[in-house]
Amino acid sequence: MSVDPRIAANFVLETREFLGLTTTQIELQKLLYFSHEAHLLQTRQPLVNGFFEAWKYGPVHPDVYNSFKVFKGKPIKGRAKKRDLFTKVETDLVRLNDTEKIRHIVEVVTRLSRFTAGELVALSHAKGGPWHSVVESANLTVALGMRITDDVILSNRAHSMLMREGRPAAIAEEMIYDESPLTRN
Repeated sequence: MSVDPRIAANFVLETREFLGLTTTQIELQKLLYFSHEAHLLQTRQPLVNGFFEAWKYGPVHPDVYNSFKVFKGKPIKGRAKKRDLFTKVETDLVRLNDTEKIRHIVEVVTRLSRFTAGELVALSHAKGGPWHSVVESANLTVALGMRITDDVILSNRAHSMLMREGRPAAIAEEMIYDESPLTRN
Protein backbone atom coordinates (compact mmCIF):
# COMPACT_ATOMS: atom_id res chain seq x y z
CA MET A 1 0.00 0.00 0.00
CA SER A 2 1.33 3.44 -0.91
CA VAL A 3 1.95 6.17 1.65
CA ASP A 4 1.28 9.88 1.93
CA PRO A 5 4.02 11.55 -0.14
CA ARG A 6 4.69 14.05 2.65
CA ILE A 7 5.46 11.19 5.06
CA ALA A 8 7.88 9.69 2.53
CA ALA A 9 9.41 13.15 1.90
CA ASN A 10 9.93 13.64 5.63
CA PHE A 11 11.75 10.31 5.71
CA VAL A 12 13.94 11.33 2.74
CA LEU A 13 14.88 14.44 4.73
CA GLU A 14 15.58 12.36 7.82
CA THR A 15 17.79 10.01 5.80
CA ARG A 16 19.75 12.89 4.27
CA GLU A 17 20.24 14.47 7.71
CA PHE A 18 21.53 11.13 8.99
CA LEU A 19 24.03 11.21 6.11
CA GLY A 20 25.07 14.72 7.18
CA LEU A 21 23.53 16.39 4.13
CA THR A 22 21.22 19.34 3.71
CA THR A 23 18.42 19.07 1.17
CA THR A 24 16.81 21.60 -1.14
CA GLN A 25 13.36 21.30 -2.67
CA ILE A 26 14.86 20.18 -6.00
CA GLU A 27 16.93 17.45 -4.34
CA LEU A 28 13.97 16.32 -2.24
CA GLN A 29 11.66 16.13 -5.25
CA LYS A 30 14.12 14.14 -7.36
CA LEU A 31 15.07 11.73 -4.56
CA LEU A 32 11.40 11.15 -3.75
CA TYR A 33 10.60 10.63 -7.43
CA PHE A 34 13.49 8.18 -7.97
CA SER A 35 12.47 6.31 -4.82
CA HIS A 36 8.92 6.08 -6.18
CA GLU A 37 10.11 5.09 -9.65
CA ALA A 38 12.47 2.38 -8.43
CA HIS A 39 9.88 1.02 -5.98
CA LEU A 40 7.27 0.88 -8.73
CA LEU A 41 9.64 -0.88 -11.13
CA GLN A 42 10.78 -3.38 -8.49
CA THR A 43 7.45 -4.19 -6.86
CA ARG A 44 4.85 -2.98 -9.38
CA GLN A 45 3.36 -1.07 -6.44
CA PRO A 46 3.55 2.71 -5.99
CA LEU A 47 5.60 4.06 -3.10
CA VAL A 48 3.52 7.21 -2.61
CA ASN A 49 -0.07 8.28 -3.17
CA GLY A 50 -1.02 10.77 -5.84
CA PHE A 51 1.09 11.64 -8.83
CA PHE A 52 4.16 13.51 -9.97
CA GLU A 53 4.01 16.26 -12.58
CA ALA A 54 6.55 17.14 -15.28
CA TRP A 55 7.86 20.55 -14.24
CA LYS A 56 10.77 22.47 -15.73
CA TYR A 57 13.37 20.89 -13.46
CA GLY A 58 11.93 17.38 -13.52
CA PRO A 59 9.26 15.44 -11.68
CA VAL A 60 7.54 17.23 -8.81
CA HIS A 61 4.90 15.94 -6.43
CA PRO A 62 2.52 18.91 -5.90
CA ASP A 63 1.64 17.94 -2.31
CA VAL A 64 5.31 17.84 -1.35
CA TYR A 65 6.03 21.06 -3.23
CA ASN A 66 3.27 22.86 -1.34
CA SER A 67 4.59 21.57 1.98
CA PHE A 68 8.11 22.89 1.41
CA LYS A 69 7.71 25.87 -0.95
CA VAL A 70 8.46 28.34 1.85
CA PHE A 71 12.10 27.20 1.71
CA LYS A 72 12.40 28.13 -1.98
CA GLY A 73 15.91 27.12 -3.13
CA LYS A 74 17.39 27.04 0.37
CA PRO A 75 18.02 23.94 2.49
CA ILE A 76 14.82 22.63 4.06
CA LYS A 77 14.77 23.12 7.82
CA GLY A 78 11.50 21.52 8.79
CA ARG A 79 9.08 18.72 8.12
CA ALA A 80 5.82 18.52 6.23
CA LYS A 81 2.78 18.72 8.47
CA LYS A 82 -0.90 18.03 8.03
CA ARG A 83 -3.42 20.83 8.27
CA ASP A 84 -6.97 20.43 9.50
CA LEU A 85 -9.22 21.78 6.73
CA PHE A 86 -11.65 23.35 9.19
CA THR A 87 -9.48 24.67 12.00
CA LYS A 88 -6.33 25.27 9.89
CA VAL A 89 -4.30 23.85 12.79
CA GLU A 90 -1.12 22.07 11.71
CA THR A 91 0.02 18.87 13.40
CA ASP A 92 2.91 16.51 12.83
CA LEU A 93 2.47 13.69 10.35
CA VAL A 94 3.12 10.17 11.55
CA ARG A 95 6.60 8.81 10.94
CA LEU A 96 7.03 6.24 8.17
CA ASN A 97 6.77 2.85 9.86
CA ASP A 98 6.75 0.39 6.94
CA THR A 99 10.07 -1.46 7.19
CA GLU A 100 10.15 -2.40 3.51
CA LYS A 101 9.55 1.20 2.41
CA ILE A 102 12.05 2.54 4.94
CA ARG A 103 14.77 0.19 3.67
CA HIS A 104 13.88 1.06 0.07
CA ILE A 105 14.07 4.83 0.58
CA VAL A 106 17.32 4.54 2.53
CA GLU A 107 18.84 2.49 -0.30
CA VAL A 108 17.82 4.92 -3.05
CA VAL A 109 18.66 8.08 -1.12
CA THR A 110 22.03 6.73 0.01
CA ARG A 111 22.99 5.70 -3.51
CA LEU A 112 21.81 8.87 -5.26
CA SER A 113 22.87 11.42 -2.64
CA ARG A 114 26.35 11.52 -4.14
CA PHE A 115 24.91 13.44 -7.09
CA THR A 116 24.32 17.16 -7.23
CA ALA A 117 20.90 18.70 -7.71
CA GLY A 118 21.88 19.42 -11.32
CA GLU A 119 22.87 15.80 -11.94
CA LEU A 120 19.60 14.58 -10.41
CA VAL A 121 17.68 16.96 -12.71
CA ALA A 122 19.65 15.67 -15.70
CA LEU A 123 18.86 12.10 -14.68
CA SER A 124 15.16 12.91 -14.47
CA HIS A 125 15.24 14.46 -17.96
CA ALA A 126 16.59 11.35 -19.70
CA LYS A 127 15.46 11.12 -23.32
CA GLY A 128 12.70 8.54 -23.56
CA GLY A 129 12.17 8.50 -19.79
CA PRO A 130 8.88 9.24 -18.04
CA TRP A 131 9.44 13.01 -17.66
CA HIS A 132 10.60 13.34 -21.27
CA SER A 133 7.68 11.25 -22.50
CA VAL A 134 5.12 13.49 -20.77
CA VAL A 135 6.79 16.69 -22.01
CA GLU A 136 6.98 15.35 -25.58
CA SER A 137 3.31 14.26 -25.45
CA ALA A 138 2.32 17.72 -24.26
CA ASN A 139 3.94 19.19 -27.35
CA LEU A 140 1.62 17.07 -29.51
CA THR A 141 -1.60 16.86 -27.48
CA VAL A 142 -3.28 18.29 -24.42
CA ALA A 143 -1.61 16.99 -21.26
CA LEU A 144 -3.79 17.51 -18.23
CA GLY A 145 -1.55 18.69 -15.42
CA MET A 146 1.53 17.19 -17.09
CA ARG A 147 1.05 14.14 -14.87
CA ILE A 148 3.69 11.44 -14.75
CA THR A 149 1.41 8.57 -13.87
CA ASP A 150 2.53 5.17 -12.66
CA ASP A 151 1.48 3.78 -16.06
CA VAL A 152 3.80 6.27 -17.79
CA ILE A 153 6.67 5.22 -15.52
CA LEU A 154 6.03 1.53 -16.18
CA SER A 155 5.62 1.99 -19.94
CA ASN A 156 8.89 3.95 -20.14
CA ARG A 157 10.84 1.62 -17.86
CA ALA A 158 13.43 0.83 -20.55
CA HIS A 159 14.45 4.50 -20.43
CA SER A 160 14.23 4.82 -16.71
CA MET A 161 17.31 5.30 -14.52
CA LEU A 162 18.93 2.26 -16.16
CA MET A 163 19.32 4.04 -19.48
CA ARG A 164 20.78 7.29 -18.22
CA GLU A 165 24.23 8.20 -19.40
CA GLY A 166 27.18 8.84 -17.15
CA ARG A 167 27.93 7.78 -13.62
CA PRO A 168 24.33 7.28 -12.44
CA ALA A 169 23.66 4.52 -14.99
CA ALA A 170 25.68 1.83 -13.22
CA ILE A 171 24.15 2.70 -9.87
CA ALA A 172 20.67 2.69 -11.34
CA GLU A 173 21.19 -0.66 -13.04
CA GLU A 174 22.33 -2.25 -9.81
CA MET A 175 19.53 -0.60 -7.84
CA ILE A 176 16.68 -1.55 -10.16
CA TYR A 177 17.68 -5.01 -11.34
CA ASP A 178 19.38 -6.48 -8.29
CA GLU A 179 17.17 -9.29 -6.99
CA SER A 180 17.18 -8.00 -3.43
CA PRO A 181 18.92 -4.64 -3.12
CA LEU A 182 17.39 -3.95 0.25
CA THR A 183 18.37 -7.16 1.95
CA ARG A 184 22.09 -7.08 1.25
CA ASN A 185 24.45 -6.59 4.18
